[in-house]
Amino acid sequence: MQKIEVDKANIKLKAFFYTVQNKTKLDPERLFAKCKVHFQEQNDLVFPIIKRVFGGFRQSITYKEYCQYVSKFINIDFAACKELFFHYVDFNKDNQVCETDLF
Repeated sequence: MQKIEVDKANIKLKAFFYTVQNKTKLDPERLFAKCKVHFQEQNDLVFPIIKRVFGGFRQSITYKEYCQYVSKFINIDFAACKELFFHYVDFNKDNQVCETDLF
């Protein structure tokens, strides 16, 4: 499978990064607000995945490092993708996909 690289020169990507950062850290509140607009009612399920990708927002990152995180996330292997999807569909967080997750 061909690895996908993020275009660091992408103006929209740069603009997004600078709107969700606070000094040198990604600001979880700003990122949550942006995600809420994009993902709407799915945001409460998607945001924890994004938070996990960025290490819980504990560390400062540069734009270059942000692009590396995004590239790494885009190129996750199949097993990691399955795990992310499982946590996404396990609505009641009982570590099983069952009938109660469907409603």
